[in-house]
Amino acid sequence: RSGEIDLAFCSSPPPDDATLEFKELFKYNIVLMAPPGHELLNSGPVGLEDIASFPLILPAPESQLRQRVEQAFKNHGLNPDVVLALDDMESMKRYVEIGLGIGVGSDFTLHSEDHNRFGVLRLDHLFPSSVIGVCTLRGKFAGQAVRNFIEMMSDQIRGFHAELWSKEENEAMFRLSQVGSRDY
Repeated sequence: RSGEIDLAFCSSPPPDDATLEFKELFKYNIVLMAPPGHELLNSGPVGLEDIASFPLILPAPESQLRQRVEQAFKNHGLNPDVVLALDDMESMKRYVEIGLGIGVGSDFTLHSEDHNRFGVLRLDHLFPSSVIGVCTLRGKFAGQAVRNFIEMMSDQIRGFHAELWSKEENEAMFRLSQVGSRDY
């Protein structure tokens, strides 16, 4: 807020913060990653109780995703066994792949080849989607280079991870969201 930074890529700021302008780039969802053949991959909608019953790999404690996941467990009186906390999603994916635990992460960190390395389940029924965007100081002049960069990133990023989910998976998740789900 001192004006030293022209822009930040981040989650949306609090709605009552009038000092910042936010432009949404894309929505993302929280997903469960499990080793190939893991029982949760074929068990229907996965609940927090199901996730908490296995060794868990999570992002670092200061990450917003980690805080959301831990708050959900706390709200349901669950105390999962967190075996690893990592800043690096690629490392998390590798540890899931070799069977060290199941992981909870963001779908925008996935690559199409990841679906061949481990199983991925969307957790839309447990966690609402979030957004990533560009944040700037309200009223601060952004030079043409900064504005061009924001537009270029908007065009390149918007919707980029939609192809990670098959048409059937997207339709199934839409049906699940329409019907509702158990109270986890």
